[in-house]
Amino acid sequence: MDFRFFSRLELTPALRNKRNDSKVRTIALLRFFLVICVFLLYLGFCDNLAAVLCMAFTAYFAYAALLFFIPTLRSLSAKYEVLALLLDEGFIFLTCFISGGLNSPFLAIFIVPVLFYATSPSALRLGLVTLLTVIVMLILGLLTGFVRDIFIYNTAILVLAGLLVNTLVFTDFRVLSSYAVRDGLTGLYTHQYFFDQLAILAEQAAGKAIFSIIMIDLDEFKKLNDDYGHLEGDRVLKEVAAAIKRNVRDSDIVSRYGGDEFAIILPGVGWELCSAIKNRLRTSIIDLGCFQDVSIGSALYPEDATDIFELVHLADRRMYEQKGRNLQAGLLFENPPTN
Repeated sequence: MDFRFFSRLELTPALRNKRNDSKVRTIALLRFFLVICVFLLYLGFCDNLAAVLCMAFTAYFAYAALLFFIPTLRSLSAKYEVLALLLDEGFIFLTCFISGGLNSPFLAIFIVPVLFYATSPSALRLGLVTLLTVIVMLILGLLTGFVRDIFIYNTAILVLAGLLVNTLVFTDFRVLSSYAVRDGLTGLYTHQYFFDQLAILAEQAAGKAIFSIIMIDLDEFKKLNDDYGHLEGDRVLKEVAAAIKRNVRDSDIVSRYGGDEFAIILPGVGWELCSAIKNRLRTSIIDLGCFQDVSIGSALYPEDATDIFELVHLADRRMYEQKGRNLQAGLLFENPPTN
């Protein structure tokens, strides 16, 4: 089974942060139910409640309550998730240790941390959590009496459950997340994704590494829509999007910036190569036979600007300066689009 696509899920930072917060809050709520269920079951199976376990129940319940109600703590939990994992494993270990080790009626609860992390896009992370859980179960068995069949059975359940949930969740999640960052018509990235990735790239570059952005506007696209209809305009937009993608690298970020405008991020590309790419893009789009020219502007980070909005504004302004020159030169839409 190939898990590599999990690491390529296309989430904007805003969507990722919102998802992380929602996930931590939901898991905190599940911890409420977990500690309550274990407490009630423990009372049902055992006549006396150990004092140390009673304190553990109280502390774990308070921990879940704080995470559920305090956003700052949820952010810390998402940041230091290893600590949260150790707390979960420790609570389950203590419960099983006091109630019979590998023969504990609560041994199945070890599946809970694995299921928590089965909703993570990282298959490697899920694998590490599963391995840690198996090790904790092994230590539990060595301290309380190792039962091979029980250990092997529960290990198999942990692995299979984690893989099943991870695969099912992210088959759907991969499709849904693509709609959050992809333009429905052209399949290119959205305006929001463009700015999110631009911000990330600028932060990583820290004013040292270079990258270029290109803005493209289709001259006289409105006239094409008016003369031949929006369906024909949509077809042309899809052809232009495909032409742009053919002329850039897979690592470059191509987005539909607005109606008939496109924006491209070119990591590691300086002025000379950027100029060559612009000429290649212009030729490729004109060769489609729908436009006599297109307006293209560009800007270089950090030479032109270190603020991403200034950078985009500069590239946009240069694009419209080119459009003005095209209009003055009479390079307007003349040829009918070809089917």
